[in-house]
Amino acid sequence: LARNDETQLAKSYINLGNVYRNTADFTEAISCYLKALEYSNKIKNVRYQSACLNNLGEIYRQQNNLDEALKYYNQALE
Repeated sequence: LARNDETQLAKSYINLGNVYRNTADFTEAISCYLKALEYSNKIKNVRYQSACLNNLGEIYRQQNNLDEALKYYNQALE
């Protein structure tokens, strides 16, 4: 895939993850954010990486899994 395609895939997976998160389908949201994170890492897009990690932290916080949430929040800050 071309770099621009991977950027669009990362963005699309983030958006799809947001839809799933807003409908409380956390399993699918996590899956989408992890896929987005893979593409974000591959293209070295720090903004998208941080968004994915923060969104994962939010999901775990909403599920009251605070240790996991903190792990992702801290990664987002790195």
